[in-house]
Amino acid sequence: MIYGVPGEPLVIPTVWALLALRDYPKRDENVLSLDWLEKDLENIHGPGSLALARICMETYGRQWPVSAPQLSRFHSKNSSLESIPVIAWACLASGRREHWLANASEENPQ
Repeated sequence: MIYGVPGEPLVIPTVWALLALRDYPKRDENVLSLDWLEKDLENIHGPGSLALARICMETYGRQWPVSAPQLSRFHSKNSSLESIPVIAWACLASGRREHWLANASEENPQ
C-alpha cells in the first residue's frame, strides 16, 4: 500500500526490502514476498532485476528454479547490460557468494 492505495509489486524494490530484512526470514511478509518473487521470475524482462532476484532467493536459501530465465538470454537483446550496476549484479548472481551476504535462514533462524 502506498498512500492507502494498493500498488503493483516491483522486483527491485521487493528484493532490496527482503535483503534489508534478511535477519527475519520467517516473517509472514518476507515469506509472501519471496513466494511472489519466485512465481514472477518468468515475467522479469531486465537483467538487473533477474540478477537481484537470484541473489535474494539464494540469500534466503531458496533454490533457483531450473525453469527460471537465464541472464544469458538478455545479453544480445538488452542494452542495460552497458550499465555498471547491472553488470556488477549479474556477476554477483553468476558467481559464488559464500560470505559477503549471509544466508538469512542459516544465520538467524526464527
